[in-house]
Order: sequence, then structure tokens, then C-alpha cells
Amino acid sequence: MFSQARHYNHFHQTFESWRDNFCGLIIDSVNERLTVDGFRMTDEPDADKDARDIWQRNYMDAEHNAAQLDAMIQGASYAVVWSDDDDQPTITMESAENVVVQYKPGSRRELAAAAKFY
Repeated sequence: MFSQARHYNHFHQTFESWRDNFCGLIIDSVNERLTVDGFRMTDEPDADKDARDIWQRNYMDAEHNAAQLDAMIQGASYAVVWSDDDDQPTITMESAENVVVQYKPGSRRELAAAAKFY
């Protein structure tokens, strides 16, 4: 007899009328434990420092949790990256509810088109 069957036989009367949804708890628990500790892009330490500076300048320590949460709930989340007026990289995290992408045929990495809706 498998553990699940033994558990059912022993506890089924206790939980017979009990219903609860643990999906939110599970996703939040995983999301709380996901964090970016650093960057290792190349053997060049300046590249790692530059990436960290860009990350910090865009408040990604706070923003990436929302993106991860969206990805776990919806299956996708997007980062939109562009240069601002001072030619500095700007990153915003976007929900899959507001963004659609189309990949080049035969690729899951190369974008053919993307659109953001408000």
C-alpha cells in the first residue's frame, strides 16, 4: 500500500469536508526564496560590476520578484530594455497580461515582434 493510500485511509474523515487552495501559498513560498545574488558574465570582473550597477539603478532587487511571480502564475513575464535620454540602460518588468511576443519561426529565443498594451 502506498503512503498516499494509507494517509487517505487514516485521515479521510478529518479532511472529508475540508477544502482549501494552497496554490497562492506555494507560489509565494517559492518566490520568497528566489533571489539574484550576483552576476558572472565573463572572466572580466568589470562586466559583472557593470551588470550589477545596471541592476541596482533600475531597482531590480525589488522589481524582479514581481516578474518571477507573474512568470509562475501566468507562465511568462517580460523585461523591456532600452536606453534612456542619457544612454543608460533602462529595464522594466512587464506582465504577460500586457505583452505579447512572436518568435521567429523555429526559434524560442529570437523575437520577430513584440507589443505592449495598456
